[in-house]
Amino acid sequence: MLLNFHSLGAEAAFDARNPDLADQVKERTGGMGVDTSILAVPNDRAFFQALDCTRKGGKILFFAEFPDEGEIPINPNILYGREIDLMGSYSSSYRVQGFATDIVFNKRIDVDKLVSDKYPLEELPAAVQKAVQPTPETYKILLYP
Repeated sequence: MLLNFHSLGAEAAFDARNPDLADQVKERTGGMGVDTSILAVPNDRAFFQALDCTRKGGKILFFAEFPDEGEIPINPNILYGREIDLMGSYSSSYRVQGFATDIVFNKRIDVDKLVSDKYPLEELPAAVQKAVQPTPETYKILLYP
């Protein structure tokens, strides 16, 4: 069963495989695009999708580590003309940890719905295999003692 993102509090969810993604995002945002895109996968195609979906004056946060030999060719005039900020983040900021704690522990979102698979520690190889070959129903994988 696929996760219903509306039940988690999302106003909208989009399929990144859809070739009309940028058009859908712009339609949803009155032609503007999103304020901030979070690039959570090390993929140049995903970067260009983020760029296409981000509004003028918006931000793109790199939250995924690319391979050392990875490069993304981009015309800097796109960033200049659209005033897009590129930012990197290795981990979460201490400034948002209190907010994140509030969201989780005060159950503002149901994090249990984000766990698609649970494995006992003895089944670690099966959990790793699931992580390496996820299905569309795979979200977070939980190991327990």
